[in-house]
Amino acid sequence: MTDDAAVRLAADVNHLLELLDLLPVPDLDDHPEFWKAFAQAHWSGFKTSYFVGKLSLWIERVDSDPANTTSAHQLAEYCLMFFDGGSPALWEVLDGAAVSATGSRSGRRLAESLSEAAWRVYVPLESAQRREDRPSRRRSDTIRQLRQGARRDDGG
Repeated sequence: MTDDAAVRLAADVNHLLELLDLLPVPDLDDHPEFWKAFAQAHWSGFKTSYFVGKLSLWIERVDSDPANTTSAHQLAEYCLMFFDGGSPALWEVLDGAAVSATGSRSGRRLAESLSEAAWRVYVPLESAQRREDRPSRRRSDTIRQLRQGARRDDGG
């Protein structure tokens, strides 16, 4: 990762944390109503503790070590799972957390902003991981052509 890319990633991680700071702290003792409503707006099959546990764990890890790309990747992935998509029920829950000084409700905007920031963190980290797992992925066309040529030479 170039220095410029690392600086952009750090800024995007910081912005994601700032957006998450607009939500009530993921804690079932201090904010149970919000997080129960949040869970119900998603999937009724998942317990509230699943959402709170994943967010609180990865927020704390990223906040403790912002340069840890594994933690940033995980936080971004969960944010995409939890905030991405057009869910009016989720927007309504987030409205309560994102009421602006003028009183306008901004739950939809908050969900979209969280998703956009998470995507900017997720993409470079996920693509780097995939390149590490399969270094030839960007040369797949060259490899395919070589394989086809070898098959022709072998009579295949």
